[in-house]
Amino acid sequence: MTGRRFFAWRMFAAAKAQDDRNFNTSVEARARASFDPLLHLTEKQFRERYRLTKKSFKFLCAELRRTTNLRSTQRMSLEHKVLTALFFFATGSYQRPVGVAKHLSQKMCSVYIQEVTEALNDKNIINKFIKFPCTQAARQAVSQR
Repeated sequence: MTGRRFFAWRMFAAAKAQDDRNFNTSVEARARASFDPLLHLTEKQFRERYRLTKKSFKFLCAELRRTTNLRSTQRMSLEHKVLTALFFFATGSYQRPVGVAKHLSQKMCSVYIQEVTEALNDKNIINKFIKFPCTQAARQAVSQR
């Protein structure tokens, strides 16, 4: 009888631990969803945090959605993925503080940063926005600026 009680107690404890993990995950998801930097930050705060204007951010997201494979998922919108990566790029911090600020685990932070980085390095994006001077005169003009 003692073995059965112990087994039942272990099953109950495991179920409670899983419920606690699910609750914490849902709290973090609600916190992530409730804070929209486009609405809650001023233009100046947004630019200081992400190093882009709100208009540039919207344009970037539209371009990434249109020309790359970067997509939203049920858990995270494309915009939040891009914000996570931009925050990481702007701060130069480790992924854990970025994850804490965005209510994400370090692993998911890493995944989103990698996805956005790969999307930004897509040949369509690079060819459209990065132009190198082709002639000697053009290179000299750039170096004199």
